[in-house]
Amino acid sequence: SKFDVFEQIVEQPSGTGIEDESYLIGENFIPLTKTLSQTGEITSLAALNAINGRQSGYDTYQNYAGDSVLGAYRWLPGLRAGVISEVASSKALLDTANLIAIIFTVGIMAILLAMIVVYQTARTISTPIKSLADTSGQLSAGDLSTRSSLQRSDEIGQLSNSFNAMADRLQEFISSLEQKIADRTRDIQRQAIRLRVASEISRDSATATELNELLNRSAQLIRERFGFYHSGIF
Repeated sequence: SKFDVFEQIVEQPSGTGIEDESYLIGENFIPLTKTLSQTGEITSLAALNAINGRQSGYDTYQNYAGDSVLGAYRWLPGLRAGVISEVASSKALLDTANLIAIIFTVGIMAILLAMIVVYQTARTISTPIKSLADTSGQLSAGDLSTRSSLQRSDEIGQLSNSFNAMADRLQEFISSLEQKIADRTRDIQRQAIRLRVASEISRDSATATELNELLNRSAQLIRERFGFYHSGIF
């Protein structure tokens, strides 16, 4: 019958590993299915609510054996009976505490893992940036040969390549500027030598007392001081 099938269902173990039981109770408060120890009338809170109040719900109360249980109950009008499922409060709370401890442990591990990932990510970013900053400091201190050795394909790698290209252009510009300054300095030095020699020639030629002596003396000094093979005045 339908009642027999329902009886088989409620008497099946829950498989949760917790001490529990489920049973049917009639309108006379007598169990209609097997219980762990009670065979007489059951007047627990769940039984009173299910039979007298025709209610459904769950609560913590003392069962027929006087033990504290966490129970759920429901009135079944088709069977004119109530179904009650109960589990010892201590076991339920213990398993709940274990579950909370597991969840807490997993949460702590997840937080630690996240912190490790964040640390590694920050280190992956900060280390090359620090290296690039050190290279920039060496360049600004005058070491134009310094270059970034970072070999990356991300944005930091692009920044490193741009830095090296800038350093190359800066070194080329400064080298060109130094060469121009050196050339200009040599020109100025040569011009200064020419002016000094011309001044000396003028000074020494001025000692001549006759025109022919002045011309010969000037031609000779020009040839000697400027290093010419031949000089003449026409």
